[in-house]
Amino acid sequence: VTFMGQGQNRWFDKSFQLLVFADGVASVNVEGSWADAPVLSHLFGFMHDHENIANFSSVPHLLGDASGKEIKKPKKLKWVMTSELAMSIDKAANKFDKLVKGTELSVSHMSCFGKGFIKKCNMSPDAFVQMALLLAYYRKHGGMPMAMESAHTRQFFHGRTELIRTVSSDAVAFVKAMAHLDTSSAETKLHLLRRACTTHVEKVKEAMNGHGVDRHLFGLEMVAKQRGTWGESGFGLPAFKMPVTLQTSQAPTQRGPSGGFGAVEEGGYTVSYLINEDNMYLHVCHRRKHDAERGEYVDAAADGDKDSAAPCYGKAVERALLDMSVLCTKKAQIAMSHSEKTLDWTDM
Repeated sequence: VTFMGQGQNRWFDKSFQLLVFADGVASVNVEGSWADAPVLSHLFGFMHDHENIANFSSVPHLLGDASGKEIKKPKKLKWVMTSELAMSIDKAANKFDKLVKGTELSVSHMSCFGKGFIKKCNMSPDAFVQMALLLAYYRKHGGMPMAMESAHTRQFFHGRTELIRTVSSDAVAFVKAMAHLDTSSAETKLHLLRRACTTHVEKVKEAMNGHGVDRHLFGLEMVAKQRGTWGESGFGLPAFKMPVTLQTSQAPTQRGPSGGFGAVEEGGYTVSYLINEDNMYLHVCHRRKHDAERGEYVDAAADGDKDSAAPCYGKAVERALLDMSVLCTKKAQIAMSHSEKTLDWTDM
């Protein structure tokens, strides 16, 4: 509901919109061009903590307006409706309805383990989840995606983000081993997983330290377009024009299930994930492909899947995370051989 709603009370041209529902639950819808997720996360985290303090405080400035003036009640705006404005509203509503129909969102809570378990296995939680995202995509679609993860560059003046190309040779080797080798190759798979995670951590450090390539190429592209020297071939790099079918980001919030963001490419996914100490949240968004001839959206879920593409991929990620965790401990391997429900992650 926060993500899309019905479009009638969503102001996507604003920096952010605070939404409060009838049951008192609050959320926020953010337009991301002006700031990145950590900024809003810190802002609303501060508001959340401040409100908690105010509820148990007798300090005047925490209880209301320090000036003592009465806060004016909101006033309902009355609009002068013209036929031209009415037509524009109808056109916008129809376009929004099409976008909603082409968008799937699935939020899942995985309570089996979190970063505490992954750290005990001496691996980066972020890298561990990234390998699971790639493995799930490979199992579902039979190939590797053009995948990216965002990394912050806030240590630089006016720094925003850089992109991490998450598909490395080591990641491909791990994914294919998991998909095609039998269960007797557990040690090999674990070795490949550790190597893939190590490589990913190195790529993250490079991006955060300003050694990434995407933002530099984007800057050059903008300059070339302003000068009229940007041709059809771009930089002459095929990979530069390939659609990104898997965009990912680790959520920065420490309160609640966090949030997600929309997919850009048709047939593509975005995944925002929050890794807590002993659980995880996955926000999966999928943009369905549109069949122009039939005039309808095509569901990307595999044949036989009862779920649509977003929840189907979310379940594939959870399955991948569990399979990878089994590699990390003999106790987990024994438990998995009996039943997933017998897994006990508390003493590993």
